[in-house]
Amino acid sequence: GLMGPHGHQQGGEENMTKVILTAVIAVGLVSGAFAQVTPQVDMGTKEIQGSGSLVGDTPSGDAFALRLGYGYFVRDQLQVSVVGGIEDDDISTAWQLGVATQYNVLPYGWGPWVPYVGAALLAVGTDFSQGDSQTTAGLRFSGGMKYFLHDHVALGLQAAWDYAFDDVFMDEGGNLNDNQWKLLFGIHVYYD
Repeated sequence: GLMGPHGHQQGGEENMTKVILTAVIAVGLVSGAFAQVTPQVDMGTKEIQGSGSLVGDTPSGDAFALRLGYGYFVRDQLQVSVVGGIEDDDISTAWQLGVATQYNVLPYGWGPWVPYVGAALLAVGTDFSQGDSQTTAGLRFSGGMKYFLHDHVALGLQAAWDYAFDDVFMDEGGNLNDNQWKLLFGIHVYYD
């Protein structure tokens, strides 16, 4: 349970994440049992994707990330896309723009669940609140799971690792690094 003996919350943020993930999985299992979904990852399909994260109370203030993309399936399950993103906190604002590819796996019998792996080539930049800015090239490797609510709409959870050829990523302690991890929740819309 979330509540202690006197009604105090125990480790709120971590427990909330567990509750949300449990709810998503439960909804998925229940709706998966009743719905025959055909994930639209066929050649010629187009996709609009958006994902993001919000982490409150970091040492550099509230931190948010937003990523958008437009993709096209050049073959069944294989997509190429244009991607962009912005990340912001009290110390810096960072952006990414690039091209990506993603392979969607369709395991037999998984129904609406579609795991995927991806990679991207990016231009990345960071503008710091004290006035400096840096721009460089970078790579992103990602993997995740999509859950198709409908043939053309999926929710997703993605883990992404970004690597830059210069120190442009600000960590929570205010230090610059050449890499970062992000966990993002997203929505994917597919159409012909």
